[in-house]
Amino acid sequence: MKKLLFILNDLQYGGTEQVLIDVLQHFDESFDLSLCLIERRDELIEYIPSCVKIIRYNHFPFYKYIRRACNHYNVIPVWFFLERISFSFFMARRKFDSVVSWKEGESALFHSFIFHRKNQKNITWIHTNLSLNHWTMFWVYNNKTALEQKIYRNKHLSNLIFVSQSQKSCFQTLYPDACPTQSVIYNLIDKDHIIQKSQQFEVPKRQFTICCIGRLSIEKRIDKAMQAAKELKERGYSFELWIVGGGFCYEELTAMIDRLDLTDCVKMLGYQPNPFPYLKAADVLLLTSDTESFSLVLCEALCLSKPVVSTPTFGPVELLERKYGIISAFDVSSIANCLAELMIDKDLYANLSELSLQRASQLFDVEKTMQQIYELL
Repeated sequence: MKKLLFILNDLQYGGTEQVLIDVLQHFDESFDLSLCLIERRDELIEYIPSCVKIIRYNHFPFYKYIRRACNHYNVIPVWFFLERISFSFFMARRKFDSVVSWKEGESALFHSFIFHRKNQKNITWIHTNLSLNHWTMFWVYNNKTALEQKIYRNKHLSNLIFVSQSQKSCFQTLYPDACPTQSVIYNLIDKDHIIQKSQQFEVPKRQFTICCIGRLSIEKRIDKAMQAAKELKERGYSFELWIVGGGFCYEELTAMIDRLDLTDCVKMLGYQPNPFPYLKAADVLLLTSDTESFSLVLCEALCLSKPVVSTPTFGPVELLERKYGIISAFDVSSIANCLAELMIDKDLYANLSELSLQRASQLFDVEKTMQQIYELL
């Protein structure tokens, strides 16, 4: 039985975390699975399969104070050095055939602390287009050490995995000397499971409904969705915009509804453990992100035969091919125009609904995706 370790910073609500849960649920019994969590944020812990051993890392003593002091005095390498010693000691007696850091940033950083161990295959997944959203600089990069570059070109790294071809191409431009063995594996999408969960309860709706689903963070640009709603309302269209998700932008977006006088047509529905009935009830999925590498919710919409309107970020453009959904420009008026077109043109709407299911059948096969992962390991 092969021993496999996944390293993840935490289990907060998010698409990357949900994909890992789906993957773990589909592993066969020939693997002894463990999951190491760096931080203690466990919103999704109940969904981890019981066969997976949870390993919780304990930071070195006075970790928060030392890290804060290192950041303040710009001696970040000291903090990295202490974490390396602490994590290496923590993992010393645990041996694995393969170790996978499931996410860029903190997960990859801690994985790099144990790259060197003998007879261990090291694989790291990258879910974000780092050339457009280099959020990992907070964790693993500064101008003095270029630590992220060192992680991805480390001789002990076996493989880099990307969730889209366009994302991989952008990464190669950013880090041309990274590990030469690189692969693309689309996120695991279980169509049957999505359809089944979408039928667990009914969500009533009154009129044409546009739905945004996901973590309410800055790069998702839900503010643009609200501005587009404002424009559509001023043009006289009758509709509702549902915002499904939680995050640190929630209060700001709630205030924006009042400021734009949208209380009659925009509904903040908060985080929903099962968002699929809302997506099923809606007419259109709207993505307004500044950057998307794959977009899990877009795939879920395709499985539920929902037309998609998306800004031209790399993942949606690759998945929709400007044929299986509508790609708008980034500006608010373009987004509003695309939504209005779907409201008016019934033939276009019906055609895109059919094409959505067709695309889902082309792309999403659980057995094929798991076989790619098994071959990798």
